[in-house]
Amino acid sequence: MEPVLEYTVYLGVKPELKPVLLLHLRPESHIDSLLNRQNADDQIRTRLIEIAATCPLEKVHGISALGKKVSFYILRKTNSKNPEIDPPTARYNTRGIDTVPATRWNLDILESAAEMRMQEIAKSIVDGCAIYIDRKNETAGER
Repeated sequence: MEPVLEYTVYLGVKPELKPVLLLHLRPESHIDSLLNRQNADDQIRTRLIEIAATCPLEKVHGISALGKKVSFYILRKTNSKNPEIDPPTARYNTRGIDTVPATRWNLDILESAAEMRMQEIAKSIVDGCAIYIDRKNETAGER
């Protein structure tokens, strides 16, 4: 069995550390297996929901990497009971349809399109953290 690495990247927002990005790494060979793609997709969705409770941002970003191929996820905290996660996925597939196609991991991390997407995510996180810090400072000033 190939090793599976999972990292959660934390940004230090003083005085506490809060998760703002989930990075899921898997071997490139997993892209050829429907079961491995489903597991990767399920695990990143589950972890996004788990860290959303402590993430101070309105959006939690996730990156699933199968080797150099990446797929980007966003959890929006619009409803705490049923958060929205993009890309959406079909559940309880009973017809043998590939609900997690290999094309979901359509960007190569070494190419410019993936770099641009990473820059967008970084900007979103930095902007979100600035809003979070401003709100914390306003709250602290009201005491």
